[in-house]
Amino acid sequence: MKNMKIWIIPILSTVLNLIAIFLLPERIPIHYDIHGNADSWGPKYMVFVVLLIIYLLTILFEELVKKINRCIENCNIDEEKQKKKNLIKNIYYVGFLTECLLFLINIIMVIIPCVFLQTKSDEQQIEFIKIVIIFVSILMIIFGNYLPKCKRNSILGIRTRWSLQDDKNWNKMQKLGGKLFVMAGLINTLVGCFVDVENVLMIFFLITTILVFAIIFYPLYEKVRH
Repeated sequence: MKNMKIWIIPILSTVLNLIAIFLLPERIPIHYDIHGNADSWGPKYMVFVVLLIIYLLTILFEELVKKINRCIENCNIDEEKQKKKNLIKNIYYVGFLTECLLFLINIIMVIIPCVFLQTKSDEQQIEFIKIVIIFVSILMIIFGNYLPKCKRNSILGIRTRWSLQDDKNWNKMQKLGGKLFVMAGLINTLVGCFVDVENVLMIFFLITTILVFAIIFYPLYEKVRH
């Protein structure tokens, strides 16, 4: 069932592009400056580039999972089998988040030109940065909720030398990281909704920097405390 879920985003993206290609103008904005002004243009078929990347990444994740499944079949140690099964879960999760980010880019490339075509506006301006920050913040909240459930592995999670020492350290770090990611995601979502576009990037990076430093220095705090 999980290998079917990872194809949801590519299918949605395909439907979106096939419908939009008949509605889009011949030239569409493919890049925006920090203020949301379109500063680079290209043919409407550029939307299929993002779709192609989504499909290639999905196939890559699927092939990686198949390879791990073959290793599971040839493995006789139950503990190793369980680790590899957890690894597959993490790969699907990373794959889904990556697809979501690419789907956002696809939506921006498709929807915005359609909207401006309908309004007959010559000034292609939108608060692009705010949309991206809100979407990334929502992904941070989703990721933060998943972190405490994440078993020790080599792909996903907050992987420091301290957290990889044993399961106890790992669980502590993921629990803290999960809370921090959710808090940062909630704050950044509010920032993206209510703060002016001129200040939103500065505040976003400030909050993200605080998050990173908190995660880096937590192991030092634990060592000093004990």
